[in-house]
Amino acid sequence: MEIPNLPSLLSSKNIELIERITNTSEKYCLNLLHDRNGNLILILDPIYEQFLTIAKELTESKELSKYYQIDKDTENHRVYQKTPFRLHIGFHEFFSNLPLTKLISIQLEGDLFFGRIFFCDILPNIGSHGTSTFIFVDSAKDTMVGFTNNLYKLFKEKFPKHESMLGVPLSIFFSPTPREYHERANPEFNLSHLNQFLKVQENDFSRLPDPALTIMPFDDGLMLTNDGWHWKNDSNETQYITLSSMVDTLDNDFFLELHYQNHYGNGPFLVLGEKYVREDHLPDNNGYLVGRSAVSENEIQIKCNGFICHTAPIVSHSLSTTKICLCKINQSIILYADEMRIIQYNDSAFISNRMAYLSIGLRSGYSCTLKKSTLGVRKMVSKLARVTGEKSHIIQMHTPNKEHFILERFFLAALSRYPFQNIAGYFMYDVTTMINRIETLDTRVRSHIRREQKLERLLKRFEATESDFISVSPIMAEIKEKAKTVAQTNATVLIEGATGTGKEVLAQYIHDLSPRRERSCIKVDCSTIPSNLIESHLFGHEKGAFTGAIDRTIGLLEQSEGGTLFLDEAGNLTLETQAKLLRFLNDLTFTRVGGSQSLCVDTRIIVASNVPLYEKVKQGLFREDLYYRVNVITLTLPTLSQRKEEIPVLCSHFLAKYNREFKKSVKEFSSSAINKMIHHSWPGNIRELKNVVQRAVLFSNKETITEELIVFEGRKKVATGRERSNSPFLLEHTDDKEVIQLLAKYYGRITPTAKALGMARPTLYKYLKQKQIDVTRFRKGFRSGT
Repeated sequence: MEIPNLPSLLSSKNIELIERITNTSEKYCLNLLHDRNGNLILILDPIYEQFLTIAKELTESKELSKYYQIDKDTENHRVYQKTPFRLHIGFHEFFSNLPLTKLISIQLEGDLFFGRIFFCDILPNIGSHGTSTFIFVDSAKDTMVGFTNNLYKLFKEKFPKHESMLGVPLSIFFSPTPREYHERANPEFNLSHLNQFLKVQENDFSRLPDPALTIMPFDDGLMLTNDGWHWKNDSNETQYITLSSMVDTLDNDFFLELHYQNHYGNGPFLVLGEKYVREDHLPDNNGYLVGRSAVSENEIQIKCNGFICHTAPIVSHSLSTTKICLCKINQSIILYADEMRIIQYNDSAFISNRMAYLSIGLRSGYSCTLKKSTLGVRKMVSKLARVTGEKSHIIQMHTPNKEHFILERFFLAALSRYPFQNIAGYFMYDVTTMINRIETLDTRVRSHIRREQKLERLLKRFEATESDFISVSPIMAEIKEKAKTVAQTNATVLIEGATGTGKEVLAQYIHDLSPRRERSCIKVDCSTIPSNLIESHLFGHEKGAFTGAIDRTIGLLEQSEGGTLFLDEAGNLTLETQAKLLRFLNDLTFTRVGGSQSLCVDTRIIVASNVPLYEKVKQGLFREDLYYRVNVITLTLPTLSQRKEEIPVLCSHFLAKYNREFKKSVKEFSSSAINKMIHHSWPGNIRELKNVVQRAVLFSNKETITEELIVFEGRKKVATGRERSNSPFLLEHTDDKEVIQLLAKYYGRITPTAKALGMARPTLYKYLKQKQIDVTRFRKGFRSGT
């Protein structure tokens, strides 16, 4: 390239040198002359369009040292820009405090220097990406270091000048920031979890080369010693040892552990990707390379598809025996050195090749001794939702309209070298309209779900509130009236009664009549939850609160906000949980397991127990202060044998229910079937009756359920005196023939006859008087001894 109008102060020798440089090296640059102090003497023609802005600023200021660090004692300079120029990218301005250009100067005669300004090739080609908005961030500091004018327009009210946005924390502009995104996505993992992996390939390097290993491009530098494989790379290229076992990176996690002794260089590195093919197609071309930097032994780096994507400092290890362990957990790459985690990187879009090879690499001129390698695999614990090839995540801008963008990282070779190791570039795609539409649809879906849930609760309450809670007997009618009164308050209720007497039905009845009926009534059977889990089950837990707590979990207490929490069999609560429940009942506050934040919820508590809770208090199994706190209002349900007059009504209720469920058309029970159920002792109470009716309806093929279909569970239990009833209801359902047979059997004796009928003695006397039955005629045989 010819440069016209060179000043006459240049000798022919210098002109020849300049022309030789400009003809053999990069042509797209800005050529100039400057002195030792960094003062601009002359900009040489031609000036390319890309450099018009820079040329204009330099011409006006005449101070090259204002933009570049000029060393007066150096003959030649190779320095990066220290003060930003304002650049035009296409039709858009770009602002950055990054050294976007570099100056290379060669000393001519005296204090005269020939300088050339080059771009650093860190600016992306935006033409094919469908967006003119991109940013540069400092990954180490999580700050903004470059942006286009399109982004500035969103924040110009907050930042009066473009330059005031540079160096500002990214959290000011949007959330999550790239660092926050990666930190949230990184899994909880440590080396103790390696025992969960299945070891699929182990290589002992104290033996001859294993055929399960592929050594490329050649193995001239390998030698078997007493310590292992001595590996010395005397070639001019990197060598690789590839394991035969492939790993499924989409569905599996894995670890590769390597024991080695380093001799020279920064030691081996590990690769996840493909097999070595040729020098221009290396294993990490479609994968990851993890290990020490080739230029600094105190820096660990992760390369993705050949580009440095993450770096971390490391204290230099000694050159003795070393163990490194590469782990892939979910979408994170983690490297341990001597059991110390030294780098972790999360990639929102893991490598695209599902089946990948693992390799050990050694750079040219390095040497080490390999001792042992182990490859372990397990199924991915929690597979993250992702689309293969998607290299982005959605952020929300902190603007009045809360715009949403997708950040898509781009990689350039220049961003892998000094001074850009910690700089990451991202394209920004505006997806605000899409997000707003999704949120609108989500709102509609949630609204429909709430509406359906409300309708279900209304239907359930319409069908079940009155019909499920049967109250024919005087004692149940009294309990029902109390429940209606209690339902209008927030008072804690204690329901006691034997198993199967309907405690859960009564709790639901109270909830359905209360002002809380629009919210949920959550039922918890405290007898079925393990004692070590019941506290977190009720109150929730924070992430990491205990082994297996991989995420924050909302407890049932929070889930019942505004509604009712029914604790069935509360006597099984641990004393620690009882203490926490007592605190909640006192001030409606609690903390999640492993948390420190005090939470407050508006929830009504209903407690139930199949044994009197005070008996648990006497045994030291239930806190006395908690007992008096929950014993505000106590409702005690009688056994079914104490309210047998409700049996026909309950039978009709369950008959209708199971007719619908089994699509049957059974109309009624026979009088003998009803009579058989009335005289049963019902140790299982209403639950047992429900099962008896269910079986009868299921196996009935007629319109009437007869006595033969009434089958009780287990052996029939004879009613005890305590269970006998003196209810007048029994008189209406007593078979005269059965009474006469029993009187004859027991020779007119009242006590055994009443016991067999399940009646109290006064009830039987009343029955005999009504029916005008004379018992003396049955006693003749007894008196005569026949």
